[in-house]
Amino acid sequence: MITETPPEAPPVPRQSLPRASLVSRILTLLKGHFELAKLEGRYEAAYVAKRMTAYALSAFLGLTVFILLQIAFIHGLMALKLPLGMACLVLATIYMVVIWVLVGRAGERIASAGRPFQGSRDEWRRSKDWIFKRFS
Repeated sequence: MITETPPEAPPVPRQSLPRASLVSRILTLLKGHFELAKLEGRYEAAYVAKRMTAYALSAFLGLTVFILLQIAFIHGLMALKLPLGMACLVLATIYMVVIWVLVGRAGERIASAGRPFQGSRDEWRRSKDWIFKRFS
């Protein structure tokens, strides 16, 4: 059983790189960019789906607020003998806090994730600089 690692090849000087090898490296680099963009796209799609779910739930609760406010008008006057405005204000306040919490939690972006597609932007900039350096 051989346990030695083969020696690394010496680095190739810039002038001796054949054009085909350079083009091949650029194509490999571009393939990496597309893979990174796909990965970030999947992350962003999941983030948008989570946020849209929270907005849909918030819209549903908003409709529920409207319906319950109408019921509160009647029950506030008949059963609780509260003024109409007080019964509506209490119920509206409770539901608005629930909506605010739902949208607030879903709307937060994880700070460590950076801006959307930040990895692709950074990698593209480095690759562009590398390509210009190679062809200049």
